[in-house]
Amino acid sequence: MKAFDRVNWKKLMEILKKIGVDWKDRRLIKNLYLNQEAIVRVADGMSEPAVIGRGVRQGCLLSPLLFSIYAEMVMIEAMEDVSAGIKVGGELLKDVRFADDQAMAASSEEDLQKLMDSLVKSSEKFDMKINVKKTRTMETAVSKFEKLAVSTDDKLGLKYLVSILLYIYLCSKLYEYLDIIFVVLMRGTISRHFRVHHLSTLIVTWISIYSIEHHLINLSWLIIPTILLNTFHHIILYLYLSLTDKTMNGINYKLKLGQLLPITGSLQLVMSLISSIYIINHLHGQLNYNQILSQLFVLIMFMTYSWLHYQDVKLFIKQKHT
Repeated sequence: MKAFDRVNWKKLMEILKKIGVDWKDRRLIKNLYLNQEAIVRVADGMSEPAVIGRGVRQGCLLSPLLFSIYAEMVMIEAMEDVSAGIKVGGELLKDVRFADDQAMAASSEEDLQKLMDSLVKSSEKFDMKINVKKTRTMETAVSKFEKLAVSTDDKLGLKYLVSILLYIYLCSKLYEYLDIIFVVLMRGTISRHFRVHHLSTLIVTWISIYSIEHHLINLSWLIIPTILLNTFHHIILYLYLSLTDKTMNGINYKLKLGQLLPITGSLQLVMSLISSIYIINHLHGQLNYNQILSQLFVLIMFMTYSWLHYQDVKLFIKQKHT
């Protein structure tokens, strides 16, 4: 919502009276808000005083509490006659809030529409307004990649985050499990030097952000291979460094790393470039100058990471055999 600067003082006083705030306290709060003026510093000095007629006072210790009370009344009226929501611990959860941020929860598109309709109606009654530019819908745990077409009227067209976010979540969980297995296998010998959360995370996140912002839904075929390549990288690394070199010879380590890192690194880099070029071409039909620069930036980022990763390996080998 466009929130803190939209609080209607008259309605705020009515709410405070309704919830039982003593008239002396209400009068004190009212006197704090009446006859407010603001002066703006400009290039030539100060502007003329401007009258402030709504909103909570900036920097006032009471403001967070007053706004929370005001917003709570908005939500009470909005959710009063709506049975939509999701069951959590046997209770019906309709919304989650923090300050002026709030999330509506529903089990279907129709229920979400009901919640939004009721919220807009209640917000207008209290002179509040939903900030459409900052509003998104996100669907999770779905079987199909479908666009959510939730709105409240012709003026409110909500953008959406698609289920590809679920892939990021699942991939992060996959990383955690693989990392645990990897640490157990390595028995602490080099696990502190090689972590699973690195290059593929950047690739997945970068692809997903492009996909989400531009409504490219079914890109799982670009993301999952990246995860597999990253997993392959660490399994082979373990085999090379631990199983096939019983002599613990530092020169053999370097030779094997020299064979391993360029191959897997190149595969990951090629995958990311194919993905990004595909996305940009799909969006715009051709690469412009700025997009080429963005590609070069990503290339440099990945190459820098690979170099740092290799230096870390060399440092480990040096420490291992000194």
